[in-house]
Amino acid sequence: MSRKGKYLLATLLIAAVFSLAVFAFMEKKAVNRAAESGYEATDIALGVGRDETEVNLSWYTPETSVPGVIQIAEKSFMKGSEFPVDHAKTVKALLSSASPGFSSHKGTVTGLDSSAEYVYRLGDGKGKWTGPFTFQTGRGDAFTFLFVSDPQIGASGDSASDAAGWEDTLKKAYRSFPDTSFVICAGDQVDDPYNEEQYADYFSPGLLKQIPFATAVGNHDASELYRYHFHVPNESSFGRTSAGGDYWFAYGDALFMVLNTNKKDGEGKAAVRNVGEHIAFMKETLEKNQNAKWKFVVFHHSIYSAANHSQDRDIIRLRKDLVPALDALGIDVVFMGHDHSYVRTFPMKGNQPLPVQRTDGRGRVVDPPGTVYFTANSASGSKYYDLVRGENEDYAAAKSQLYTPAFSVARVTPETFEIGTFRTDTMEVIDSYAIVKK
Repeated sequence: MSRKGKYLLATLLIAAVFSLAVFAFMEKKAVNRAAESGYEATDIALGVGRDETEVNLSWYTPETSVPGVIQIAEKSFMKGSEFPVDHAKTVKALLSSASPGFSSHKGTVTGLDSSAEYVYRLGDGKGKWTGPFTFQTGRGDAFTFLFVSDPQIGASGDSASDAAGWEDTLKKAYRSFPDTSFVICAGDQVDDPYNEEQYADYFSPGLLKQIPFATAVGNHDASELYRYHFHVPNESSFGRTSAGGDYWFAYGDALFMVLNTNKKDGEGKAAVRNVGEHIAFMKETLEKNQNAKWKFVVFHHSIYSAANHSQDRDIIRLRKDLVPALDALGIDVVFMGHDHSYVRTFPMKGNQPLPVQRTDGRGRVVDPPGTVYFTANSASGSKYYDLVRGENEDYAAAKSQLYTPAFSVARVTPETFEIGTFRTDTMEVIDSYAIVKK
């Protein structure tokens, strides 16, 4: 491993010192599509809020006309296993129909403190409750997040096996990095967008109740079931399909814009991805967040990958239409999926790689003039694509297909962005990169 890789690995692993103690309360796994305690809540999803002071929650129940409620308090008020009702805030959820026989509940908790541990439970408002479950808020000035993509539960033909691989990745990531503030997943949560059992397997790891997720809509998620299951902040009418629209959230000095690149105009093979709506969304969002120092974009369909989809006509068209806007808007990093293999580009400007960069004594790139693009491999191992040989991919600074699940962990401060990518079988670093903003 290079000196730069060793330095970044050491930096990223500092957080793991206390991992065993912190992970103990995260280990509990939910029973697949089974009622939680007295309240029949399933598919519980903890999501990011508008910023670090909020979280969004969504869950399923058997079909009902009564909205559920969220009750939350600081964990320090708990005595034994008794929920601290006297110190709790109660939030009423919004109710909507979901798949036949199910209702979807969504609620937002506001006013959270940084670096605080909370306990929450879900209820029917009549005395039946789940849980409780615990989560830890992060700090906006310096935070860690995970980047994964394409768990695509069911893609292997064995949904239970895919769910086990998904859970294994999450467990190993959190054991090593328990200070993680949230997870970005760049799409394809499931293989069949209309399969509720695959969604049940996707939500089966208990960690999805204990760490906020920010998910993008993948092509395998493109149905209203995605919208029933996930509660996203600041959702826009731009990029809207039956699964939902583009959305954004802030975390300290960082702005994250999540695009639904399934949005198309036209019919059949003549349909073209509506990039204009995404550009309008990003411009509008940046106008609202002019003080953002770091600008991150997330979407599913990788425009700089190295496997089966890298030469798809619609991918090349998406790259041609979207890159000029990403350049003009000064986007620092783009996170993508779809091609089930790993790629990190050189800084890109005008669709051209800029391999020669100024670095500091630690090997970190100083004020790169372009955007770096990451494409994640499968987070579950449900499906991999072979790297394409002989194609012109001069944009790739690093690429690999190791046929094992992988995840990335990123650390953001006002001055630095550092990221390392790990294979889950050996937990070795397969790539690392760092940016310093002067």
